[in-house]
Amino acid sequence: MRCKFPKSKTIIRNLSRILDMKILDINLENKTLSFVFDSNGVIKKVKRELRCIGYPLNRVHKCDPQTEFSL
Repeated sequence: MRCKFPKSKTIIRNLSRILDMKILDINLENKTLSFVFDSNGVIKKVKRELRCIGYPLNRVHKCDPQTEFSL
């Protein structure tokens, strides 16, 4: 995934360490992150990682086949 924004690169770099998920889209204007994952434990890891880098999750919206989270 190529990004125009340095913030997106930071999010991608940090979340790429979580093996059971794949980022589909990051939209900083709408403050959304869409990704697919294999287990519910991944959500906790993503929340923790985003909070550590200064992008805490404010809202969770589950969709099929992807899940979208608000930053």
